[in-house]
Amino acid sequence: METKLRALVGRTVVVWTNMGNASARDEGTFEEFDGIFVRVRAGDETMYFPYTAIRLIKVVE
Repeated sequence: METKLRALVGRTVVVWTNMGNASARDEGTFEEFDGIFVRVRAGDETMYFPYTAIRLIKVVE
């Protein structure tokens, strides 16, 4: 799994996450997967997602 996610570095992605009853959709540039967290940058904002909360990652470009 790590190799596949690391192949996304530099790509624009949409990340769908689930946290309890809430779900979210975030878009940005995939920067890193360290084995636990996915890091995505959107402008000046950096977002960290635990991989267990991620439902889907879709490449936009």
